[in-house]
Amino acid sequence: MINSTTLCLFALGILDLAFFSNAQFYGTIRQEGRTYFYNQGSLERDVALEERSRRLANGEFKAFAAEIVETVSAEAGQTMYNTWLERGSTFLYDGITAIPENSDIDESKCDPRAVKGINDPLYQEIHFNLLGQSQFNDVTIEALENIQPDVVKTGFILINGIGDGYYGNRYYGKFSELYENSPNNIIRVVCESCISSHQEVFYKRLTAAPQDLLQIIQRDWRSANNIFNTDFKLYSTYKNAIDDVEPWKFCAGFDLPGNVGFPGYCGPESEVLDQWIDIPTKTGQQDVAIFVEDSSASVNDYTLTSQEEQWELERLELSGNLSSKGLCWHIPYRDIRLACWRSCSFAESFTTSDLGALKLCSDLKSIGQTWLMKNRSNYNEVNEGSEAGSKVKPSHALGLDFGVY
Repeated sequence: MINSTTLCLFALGILDLAFFSNAQFYGTIRQEGRTYFYNQGSLERDVALEERSRRLANGEFKAFAAEIVETVSAEAGQTMYNTWLERGSTFLYDGITAIPENSDIDESKCDPRAVKGINDPLYQEIHFNLLGQSQFNDVTIEALENIQPDVVKTGFILINGIGDGYYGNRYYGKFSELYENSPNNIIRVVCESCISSHQEVFYKRLTAAPQDLLQIIQRDWRSANNIFNTDFKLYSTYKNAIDDVEPWKFCAGFDLPGNVGFPGYCGPESEVLDQWIDIPTKTGQQDVAIFVEDSSASVNDYTLTSQEEQWELERLELSGNLSSKGLCWHIPYRDIRLACWRSCSFAESFTTSDLGALKLCSDLKSIGQTWLMKNRSNYNEVNEGSEAGSKVKPSHALGLDFGVY
C-alpha cells in the first residue's frame, strides 16, 4: 500500500518506477495543473463513475421514451374521441365512457340560433342531406337524360308576367289575336303575392273589348269602356265565370293617379286595398301574370279535377306547413304545381310508360325540392332567430334587449 512516506521517497527519486509497478501503479495524470498518481483505486473509481453515468443516461432515456409513448397514446386517444364525438355518439366505443359534449345532441343550449339536431349525423341525413338528393334512382335518371319533357296544358296562355314564377312575355304582341280567338273572352290574372282572395281572379268581358284592354289590366285601371257589371264582371274561379255564378259584388279604384292596374280596389264582397298590379313599372304586386284562354285547350285543361280541388283546399288549410307532403306541394306557383301533380300522377301510374311525362315530373319535382329547402331555411330562421346586420332581430330566440348591438 502506498503511504505518504513512499510518495515522498518517490518524489526525491529514492524509489524507482519498478517498485510502484509492483504496487499496481499505472502512471500519473495532471488535472488543473497538479500531478496525481493513477492506481487501482483510481481505475475502480472511474469505472464506477462510468457505470453511474450509464445508469443515469439509461434512466433519462427511459423517461424520455415513456414521455413519447404517453404523448402518442394521448393523441391516439384524442383522435378516437374526436371520431366518436363527430359521429354524434353519446358514448365511446366501449359503450360505457360518456362523451359530455354530446349529452344534449338534440338541443341547442349554447346558441339558440342553431338548428335542433344540427350535430346529429342521422338528423342531418334525414332532415337536410336527403333534401338535396334526387328523387329518382340512377337508372331512371340515365333513361330520362335525352328525353324531352311533355307539356301539360292549363287552358291558358301567358301574355305577360313579373316575378320568379311567371316571368315572360312571349305572346305579349299577340294578345289581341289570342283574346279574339278565346272561347269565352276571359282574362285570368294570377297574383301569387296577393292575399288569398286575389291570388286568382277571372275578368270576363260583357261588351266588345277596347283596343287597349291589356293596358287597362296591367297598368291603367280606368272606368272608360270598363264599367263594372256593364262591360265586365269578376269571378274567383274559371267555372264560376263560365256559369256566371257568384260574381264579385264590389269594384272601385278606377282612374286613380299614377299607374294603378287591375283590379283597383275591387273585392269579392267589399273594398280591398293594395292588391293592384303594375307590370310595366313593377310598383304594385311583385308576382303577377296575365293569361288569356287557349283556344286549342280542352274543357279538362281549364278546370281542376275533384282530386286537384281537394289538394288545393288542403294546401290552403295547411297554411304552408307542408313538411309531410310531396315535392309538388311545395311549388308556390299554381300552374307549375298543377303541371307537377298531373305529370307525376300520370307518369307514376302503372298504366303508362310515358317517359316524357316522367321527365316533366322529374323537372318539376326539382323545382319543388328547391322550394322545400328554401322554406325549411326560412322556417329555421323565423323559429330559431338570426342576426340582421349587427343587431339582434326581434325574432331571435334571446329576444331583443335594449342596447344590444
